[in-house]
Amino acid sequence: MISISNAILPVFLAIGFGYVLARWNDSISKSGKGLVKFVFWVALPSMLFIKVVDTSLPSEVPWHFLSAFYIPSIAIFFFGAFIAKRVFSWKHEELGIAGVTCCYGNLALLGLPIILNSFGPVFLTPALILIASQSTILFGLTIFWLEKEPDETRFRNILNLFVRKVLGNPIVLSLVLGFLVNIFEISVPSILRSSLDLFSIAAPGCSLFALGVCLAGYRLTLNNTTVLGFVVMRNFFHPLLVLGLCTFLDVSNHWKAVAVLFAAMPTGINAFIFAEQYELRQEAVSMTIILSTIVSMFTLTVLVYVFKVI
Repeated sequence: MISISNAILPVFLAIGFGYVLARWNDSISKSGKGLVKFVFWVALPSMLFIKVVDTSLPSEVPWHFLSAFYIPSIAIFFFGAFIAKRVFSWKHEELGIAGVTCCYGNLALLGLPIILNSFGPVFLTPALILIASQSTILFGLTIFWLEKEPDETRFRNILNLFVRKVLGNPIVLSLVLGFLVNIFEISVPSILRSSLDLFSIAAPGCSLFALGVCLAGYRLTLNNTTVLGFVVMRNFFHPLLVLGLCTFLDVSNHWKAVAVLFAAMPTGINAFIFAEQYELRQEAVSMTIILSTIVSMFTLTVLVYVFKVI
């Protein structure tokens, strides 16, 4: 168990360090936002591109793995929307926010550092596949739900938002480019490779610190039953469903470990970006992000221990 703590504890300490400094000093909070942009636009895309280029990709699409992760993810999206309406009395136009809050995990900023810090390189391929596909699938579903204009206008808005949020996302783009370079065996110029390697070294630590800075901007209260319900779905129901389907579909152990761990990740910050853009339930989403991150300190430690043992 000590070795597990040595793998997980530094990850959350880095997040906590960023959180405490940002709360303590407003100038650090402001400069930290620049670090967030550096991580999002430079460091993390550089690392993901290099990792994909150097990774041995599967010879065929792992449909069982993708099904085991995304069928529960989509189910959680609709179940979260249903609970928000029936139990918490959210309006119909707000239900897309509830869905993405419950099903969208923090895979890039938190999930990847945990995989790199806790497991061997064989776990990297399934992790990269999920990071590459999550935004495409779940952003598309969320945008489709939230756009309520007439059909022609709705389609145009959906397409524009999809291009900006998915195809314009540097993390998604870096993964797509990495897959193309890997598949077609394109040689990366040595000078470019050296520069990307330098940025890649900074990515894990900066990502975690930047996550802490982001969380410092949110408020947390524990008397909100909506938030508690969302956290239960995000941190417990989702990984249990993925574990069950992985077992049913006979997904191999290391792929199953990544799927379950990623399903147990806290709510991703992009859920709050959707809430801000549409001006819907920002407070509930922000509280869910920070509380689910706190809860994940314990749930992820247990899951890492379990998957290391088996």
